[in-house]
Amino acid sequence: MKFRWKLLILLLSVAVIPPLVLWTFGSRHLRLLERKLVTQVRQSREQDATDRLQFVIDSHTVLIREELEQAEMILKTQRLEIQRCLARPAAVLPEAKDVANPRQDPSHSSSEAQVFKILPGADKPAATADIARLSRISAVYRTLGAPLVIRHQTLLSNGLFCVYPGRVSVPDNWNPQGQPWYRQALSKNRDPWSEGYRDPLSGRVVVAAALPIKRADGTRIGVTAVIIAVKRLLNRHSVLQHTPPQTRAFLVRLCSNAQAGSTQGLKIIAAQESGKNDMMPNASQLEGRWLTSSDSKQLQALAAGLEDYSITTCQMPYRGRDSLWAGGTILYPYAMVLITSHKVIQQPTESTEKLIRQLMQDQFQFSLVLLLATILAAILLTVLFSRTVTRPLQALMKGIRQRSAGRLDSRVDIDSRDEFGDLARVFNNMGLLLEEHVRLEHSLSLATEVQRNLLPAKDPQIRDLDIAGRCSFCEQVGGDYYDYLVNDRQLEGRLGVVIGDVSGHGFAAALLMSSVRALIHQRSAFPGCMRCDLSDINRQLCFDVGDSGRFVTLLFAEFDVQAKTVRWARAGHDPVIVYNPRSDAFDELGGAGMALGVSENAVYPESSRNIQANEIFVFGTDGIWETRNQQNEMFGKERFRQLIRSHATETAVAISDAVIQAVANFRGGRPQEDDVTLVVVKARL
Repeated sequence: MKFRWKLLILLLSVAVIPPLVLWTFGSRHLRLLERKLVTQVRQSREQDATDRLQFVIDSHTVLIREELEQAEMILKTQRLEIQRCLARPAAVLPEAKDVANPRQDPSHSSSEAQVFKILPGADKPAATADIARLSRISAVYRTLGAPLVIRHQTLLSNGLFCVYPGRVSVPDNWNPQGQPWYRQALSKNRDPWSEGYRDPLSGRVVVAAALPIKRADGTRIGVTAVIIAVKRLLNRHSVLQHTPPQTRAFLVRLCSNAQAGSTQGLKIIAAQESGKNDMMPNASQLEGRWLTSSDSKQLQALAAGLEDYSITTCQMPYRGRDSLWAGGTILYPYAMVLITSHKVIQQPTESTEKLIRQLMQDQFQFSLVLLLATILAAILLTVLFSRTVTRPLQALMKGIRQRSAGRLDSRVDIDSRDEFGDLARVFNNMGLLLEEHVRLEHSLSLATEVQRNLLPAKDPQIRDLDIAGRCSFCEQVGGDYYDYLVNDRQLEGRLGVVIGDVSGHGFAAALLMSSVRALIHQRSAFPGCMRCDLSDINRQLCFDVGDSGRFVTLLFAEFDVQAKTVRWARAGHDPVIVYNPRSDAFDELGGAGMALGVSENAVYPESSRNIQANEIFVFGTDGIWETRNQQNEMFGKERFRQLIRSHATETAVAISDAVIQAVANFRGGRPQEDDVTLVVVKARL
């Protein structure tokens, strides 16, 4: 069947089948999409509310915790000052003018000082003496002021009750020993914080932190406390400012709930609802109140999370309504809990749902109209333009057949400004590119063959020396180089080893490596020292490379088997690693020397040392230890040395093969980024 008929059938199928499929499944899919969008909106609202509650809990619990910790520090400082003042002997007490007269009125009242009250049945002489001792602490209280603390108060066992600041009125028949802060300080519980209660002196809902006062011998002589207003604690940082509407904030205390079977419960200290500034208005609302839910497991999970100081969110009913709970520990056992009804959270989504439904309906109707129009247009366009499409394709097909037959100069003449015209022009240009590519491939193949021939064809056989060399280019040609210089000195048991690394890799590095090899072979044909050889080569190379920025690192070493010595000169290349299996020690053939091609006046000193029996000399390029794996870790010289140590008993060929294989395994699937060259010389003296 001709392509034009296939094209006609295809376009008609594409135009007719979609409406049928759409009528069958389109409505169902749109309804499914509608439900998914509504669900996503609801989930988004839920997640947004959760994130907001978590943010409020996290930020405000940290701020409140810091202020409560500051209050604890104030309390500890307060206790230390009181204990210090009470420990002062009577001989150093202030004069009578600073001490209240117990015969007239054993109290001293001022808004900027303390209120001293001697309770009924107290030891008045002892209490009067303690008034004199404690009268100077007012200045300390003024320096210890904190935004949350509304009052400092102390009750001594001799019946003296002290309050700061002195702007409160203490009832005559009131006994502070029954207050929660006093009982908390004398209990065995080390927690200094009391439960919330209605303060009889200020009428506020408060919590108190209290510590016992002790003498130097550990005897308790009273209790001192700081009082904090719960309303100020919650309102100071606008807890409900960034929460959803009708969110309720609770300050709770984690303690055992006997009504719930002695499980860990959340006892309410104070509560507040967004839009309302007041706490619970009277103490009766606080007494015995617990945060409860019909889902006891989730409630216990929330309490467990608060014990671990973690920000905990969960979904469970509150007063019969599905709600979102969020809690965070302020300072154990105190925590903050925020509760928001799901109905309030999802209320704004109703209008969004209506909008989504309307948009889906409009989209459905628009799709029907568009598909009907598409059917008519497709039929008309298929009939009119099928030949316009197939005629250029036939011309292209003819040109492809000619080119596949080897006629790279074949052309296709399509005179149009559309894609077919562009395709024809690309096709015609492709012939020239293919010819050029064939020539380049042939040249590259020749260059690769030439460079391979410049490297040693085989390892030399020298008495008492085991020699092996390997080179692996990261491209078809490279800039690494190694060579053996033997000439007539082979009969004398001498071997010259050269290893070098041209900066960069590819064709430019290969050409420079070839020039360096020619200079080395030319200079080594004449007698002379290594220092002179490298100096001559460097001068010539500086003249050749000029200011191109190219350079070559090189290391030349000569082994003398009869004299059991090795001489070497280094031109910026990494030192030769030397391993002695007998002593299990590593050494290096280092030395000064700048890379070749950098400075004409560079000096290359010659060094020498003795060869020990079984020593292994390893020449290498940085492509070995700078190889990186999939995790971007370098192979490193330490791993290189461990390979030499572990294969020290094997031949030079085995050692070099082990290193090349280890580097390849370390690289894994990562492409080779640099040339890898290695020469191993093992002494068999």
